[in-house]
Amino acid sequence: MNFQILNNIQNEYKKLFGFEPFTQDELKKLKEIFSLRHVIVHKSGIVDQLFISETGLDYQAGDKLFFEREEIIDLKLNKS
Repeated sequence: MNFQILNNIQNEYKKLFGFEPFTQDELKKLKEIFSLRHVIVHKSGIVDQLFISETGLDYQAGDKLFFEREEIIDLKLNKS
């Protein structure tokens, strides 16, 4: 997964408007969400080493992604 697009958005906003649209915490969360989406859509939910290195989440290569109910609710509630 290439996060260059998120970094480009961040840099262009700063250049054009004088501020960064995302805090570092938000940028980190966005990268995690992009990685999760990538594994779900392109890897059928099977974790690979790239996902682990990009997110730092506690998975092993070959694991199937698993979400607790609370995690899904948290993602939905924090969509704004």
